[in-house]
Amino acid sequence: MNHFTDVRRWLKEEKRYQEWQNLEVQWIQHHDPILQVLDENGNEKEQIDLTEYNYNQLPEMLRQKGFKMQGEY
Repeated sequence: MNHFTDVRRWLKEEKRYQEWQNLEVQWIQHHDPILQVLDENGNEKEQIDLTEYNYNQLPEMLRQKGFKMQGEY
């Protein structure tokens, strides 16, 4: 992930993912950062390659996928 500076900064350095509800991170060495969106039964419904997004696009994409920030209803 070192060559994906925006994603690394958002995930590892600033840990911005912690600001979002129902968003967990599992670190898998030597794998590109992939967001797996699950349905209400825990089944995978979509995979999103986070390397395609810059720092400011990540929260926009999460909102489009229905994620909410901590404290939002």
